[in-house]
Amino acid sequence: MTRSELIENLKCTVIYVKEPHYSKILNKVVIVEYPIHIVETEKLVDSIPWQGKEIEEILVLVEEYYNN
Repeated sequence: MTRSELIENLKCTVIYVKEPHYSKILNKVVIVEYPIHIVETEKLVDSIPWQGKEIEEILVLVEEYYNN
């Protein structure tokens, strides 16, 4: 897969990000999961080591990128 193909494949992809948030009602930290629509695919592709990986592996890298 070329860089331009990957950019096209990732456009408008939705991934789910998990973040800890403090709940005043529960009085503890809870993990909140929310969707992110990938818009800036070129910047994302330049930020992850995608070469030589299958699309499933790339999606895991994308999730890790947004979760960190």
